[in-house]
Amino acid sequence: MQTPMDTIKNIPLRTFVLLYKSSPKYVVLASAIVLLIGILPSINILVTIRLIDVVANILQNHTHFEYRLLLSTLLLWGTLLFFAHVFLGILSSLQTIIAEQFSTNIITQLAIKLTKVKNLNFFENKDHTIKLNAIHNGLYIRPLNYVSNLFFNLQRIIGLISLFGILFSISIYLPFIMIFATVPCMFITNHIAKKHSTSIDKLQDQKESMQNYLYSGLDIQKNKDNLLFSFVFNFYRETTPC
Repeated sequence: MQTPMDTIKNIPLRTFVLLYKSSPKYVVLASAIVLLIGILPSINILVTIRLIDVVANILQNHTHFEYRLLLSTLLLWGTLLFFAHVFLGILSSLQTIIAEQFSTNIITQLAIKLTKVKNLNFFENKDHTIKLNAIHNGLYIRPLNYVSNLFFNLQRIIGLISLFGILFSISIYLPFIMIFATVPCMFITNHIAKKHSTSIDKLQDQKESMQNYLYSGLDIQKNKDNLLFSFVFNFYRETTPC
């Protein structure tokens, strides 16, 4: 019997739905905070521009100081910086909570899947064992990385959109100049990141495979069988480059 999750074929969408179902209240709260954090830098730019105008006006008209306007602008500027730091701390705590609940949900879904296994040969399959152990070993760090990267990228997208709005309010040409200046860098950075990610994934897969094989090879209860069937020797011969 298929669950609603099984009907979602798109892996990123399926992962996000699973994340949302793990902790809907905290995900919504974290998304709202990310929205505020993404907008705050653009608001800070506007306040900074206003502060520069006030200071320049005071310097030009030094016979009549507008201290009240200067102090109110400085107070607003400091308040924005304060809330930015506070929101970042709250978001960090929420990300940890969401990642923990996400890991718990993954374990639950995995347990449900395993209860549907009818053929016991499934657990004797080397590839299945490696995948299950890889999931077990990465149940904390991988969900935390996913949650952190998700909200980090969302924050950057919101910040970029709000920055375009600020630049457009100053000059209609500034957003296009920024696009032409940043798009080539984005493509180059993305290409390098993909190459780096592929290399890291291969190394992690090799490390996890070796860890799982060694875990079986160094198991006290299986040492006699391992020596009898030359497990360590065969493992060394297969994993050592010629």
